[in-house]
Amino acid sequence: MSSSGKIVEPWIYNCNSTQFLMEVLPKIDTDATFWLDAHDEGGGFPLFQELDLIKTLFKNKSSTIIMDDIPVYLNQEGIDDIKKQIKEINPDYEFDTCSTASPDHVLIASTKGCIFTGY
Repeated sequence: MSSSGKIVEPWIYNCNSTQFLMEVLPKIDTDATFWLDAHDEGGGFPLFQELDLIKTLFKNKSSTIIMDDIPVYLNQEGIDDIKKQIKEINPDYEFDTCSTASPDHVLIASTKGCIFTGY
């Protein structure tokens, strides 16, 4: 359902995440929440590309960005690079982590104040 209360028909995309984002980001003109998995099915690591697409193609520069599997693919230097790239989208982003399968497994970026008070 859209924010206007109208039912929105779902669309199904069969493509990789960067192709998907290139297709849909220019069409969205409202706030959104992004859940980005740090890896793709082929073992690649598209997270930096996905963040670049959000920066260049998405109109709203204050949407929440949630990234999964962070410690599986990144050391502290890589995490700092991700945070720097997100700050290029909007310098007001603040960061928090959430532990799921391992400590600090999920990285959350938000401009909306208190981020996470759970696990």
